[in-house]
Amino acid sequence: MILFNKGKMTDGMRMMALMVLVAGLAFLPLATGALAGQSKKVTPEKPLYPGYPLDFSARGQIDRIGDGEIVIDDGLFKVDSGVRFNRPNNLGTTIKRFSVGERIGFIVDKKGNLKSVWLLKNKHK
Repeated sequence: MILFNKGKMTDGMRMMALMVLVAGLAFLPLATGALAGQSKKVTPEKPLYPGYPLDFSARGQIDRIGDGEIVIDDGLFKVDSGVRFNRPNNLGTTIKRFSVGERIGFIVDKKGNLKSVWLLKNKHK
């Protein structure tokens, strides 16, 4: 490495180069963090289907539908009368119109309670 080779570089120059290198390394996480912060979540310009939201809290697959609950990608959610179920041509339908294996988008509130479920794609056959 040039910094530590004996030659034309003086000790002061080596020390200055080392300080610049260390300072650069110290600011590297800040710079990469700033760049990462600039990448924004991309949302589509129009909904997937008419009446659908532009984005969801998450997307997943229905693993199980039980009495008053639904399991989406191994996550258990309580289903109460306030949860709205939606299909492309049937907004505001019931949970009975959904089945295991279907791909969905869903919206949860700040507490993680399920608010709405939206069919994205029928299950694979």
